[in-house]
Parts: sequence; C-alpha cells; structure tokens
Amino acid sequence: MKIKLFSIIILVLLLLPSCQPMNTATTSIEIKTPTPASKHALVLEKVTETKNGYILLGRFYSIEFPDGFTASGDANNTIITDANGQNISWAFPKDTLSLTGETGNFPWAYEIEGKEHAWPLTITFNSVRADVTDTQAEFDFDTGPNPQGGQKWTVDEDIAINGYSVHVDNIRLYKGMGYIVKFAYNPDIAEVELEIVNAENPGSTFIGGSSSWEVVEGIHSGISYNLQYEGEVPSGKMKIRFNKLWVNIKGKWQLQWQPDAVP
Repeated sequence: MKIKLFSIIILVLLLLPSCQPMNTATTSIEIKTPTPASKHALVLEKVTETKNGYILLGRFYSIEFPDGFTASGDANNTIITDANGQNISWAFPKDTLSLTGETGNFPWAYEIEGKEHAWPLTITFNSVRADVTDTQAEFDFDTGPNPQGGQKWTVDEDIAINGYSVHVDNIRLYKGMGYIVKFAYNPDIAEVELEIVNAENPGSTFIGGSSSWEVVEGIHSGISYNLQYEGEVPSGKMKIRFNKLWVNIKGKWQLQWQPDAVP
C-alpha cells in the first residue's frame, strides 16, 4: 500500500442512504490532522488509499444546531459529487476500524472506487438525525375496570412534543404482549419512545418498547409501538408519555477533498 499526503478543503456551508459494503480489505491510516472541529460541522479526519480507491473517515459535530438538539448519528441523503457535479458512487467500508461517537457528534465513513475522478470531490449531508432533550409530553388514557384482550380504544388526538406533532390514532390490548399504540407523524420526526406512567393498576414488570411502521406518501403512517409487560398489564386510569424524540435536521453541510498528487 502506498501512502500519500492529502489536503483537505473545507467549505463553510451550514445550512446522511444505505449502501452495501464494498469487498475491499484495508488498514486505516491517519494521514493529516483536520481543520479544528470546533469551526466546522462536517470534518474529515482520516484518508486511506486502497488498491481500487479511497476510504474517507470523519466526524459530524452539532455546530449551530438549535438549543436542545444534538447530533446523534445517521446522516440521510448523503451525496458525493465530482468537480463537474456528477454523482460518485460510494459504500460503507467493510473493514473500517471501530468508530465511536460522543455526545453531540458521530463518526462517518465512506469508500469510493476509482482514482481518476474530476477533482475535488464534494461530500454533502442534507439531513442529520438529532436527539431532542426536552421531549416529555403525555396524554390521559383509561382502560376501564376490566380491559379485555383485543379491545381497542380510539384516541384521535394530536400530541405536541417540543414543536413537533404526533397524531395518536388508537390503542389496542394484546393479552400476553401489552398495549399497541398506533400513531403517525411526518418525516421530520425520526423516532419516538413511549412509556406508561401513573397507572391506577401498575401491572407487572415493563419489558420495553419497540416500533414498526410503513411510509405512505411521505408520511410515517400506521406506526405501531408495542409496550410490553411480563404478565399483567397496567389498567384503569393512566398516562402514556412520549419520553424520547429524535428528529431529522435538514441542512446542507459540505466539505471538499482531493489528493495532493492527483492521478
């Protein structure tokens, strides 16, 4: 493997798709210290030259995010283009070293094939997943004195969570599982978590929650959130609380890169 020095050009533009990994084994080598992360959200930290191309590794920081919003990982609609604006195909590296994030930042890694591109290449993040700190919102729910398996309650209520809205459609009880809460929200929301609090009859141990959904015309509709319990479920008067919220922050974060010795 031949190591070359690379230069990094950062574009100060503030405003990540899933691919299959390439079958290219390599060792990650730090080439050059990047521009200080405190000045830019999208930072390139390492470059590895492989037999067939390059692996770019970096980090995204919550620079100029709204108060209470921190980048938590996952970039949507990541695009890599050449100097002519043509899209460059990329994949997640197969043998990337273990990358870890911290509060307010997350790592990223992309592998590109080929060394004869129209340089420089531009990496663009159009949307980033963020954790919202002030998220608690709740609504009242009453099962009555003797809820039965399969019973369904219509809620039809809009719940405001820190400026975002979730429409709760209905709740159904499944014996041996727990409650299924069905709701919908637009693509600005990435995910939510629910819990039951202050139940008149608390029931048994709460196992956890899980969700599944489908997207219809750009709306996350038909989302089902399963509140699972070991045995007896809570009943009577209670509150169902939204205790976690992740959203998609839209923007246009970019950086440019090219090798010093252009092939």
